[in-house]
Amino acid sequence: MHPIRRRVMNLHPTRRISFMPLESLIDQYICTRKRQGLLSTQLALRALKEVVPSPSVCDGHLVNMITERAVAAGLVIHFDHSGENVG
Repeated sequence: MHPIRRRVMNLHPTRRISFMPLESLIDQYICTRKRQGLLSTQLALRALKEVVPSPSVCDGHLVNMITERAVAAGLVIHFDHSGENVG
């Protein structure tokens, strides 16, 4: 099971996926990548879509959200996603 999914499933039922802001999920994913120092946009999108299968924003916007937070965390970013068809 993916680390984000494991953390979310351990939350109190009223705070599960549908109530968690997308930004919080992105921050949790980035925390799991800090040790490696590298973030793959493709893997980040896949991980988020495991938790939120139909996000309210397009993939391009998700990538922007992910990369902004990853840069702030000091991660190297590998832009390996393939446009709007990732997942």
